[in-house]
Amino acid sequence: MLLKLLGYETACVPSNMADNKIGYIQSPNISKACTRVLKVKCKYFLICLYALKIFVNQVCNYSDSF
Repeated sequence: MLLKLLGYETACVPSNMADNKIGYIQSPNISKACTRVLKVKCKYFLICLYALKIFVNQVCNYSDSF
């Protein structure tokens, strides 16, 4: 899965919740905001937009699965 390759599980889960990732995801009191910077070099602009659309759809599907 693309999100696993981007390291969401390691970069976006706070260190104090590393042992309890399910509790982190299920807790309504903890902010799930996570900022990641991706630098992509792409020769063809439309192909980059298509790849970005697929990535966003995967993120939405991942988020909705919880």
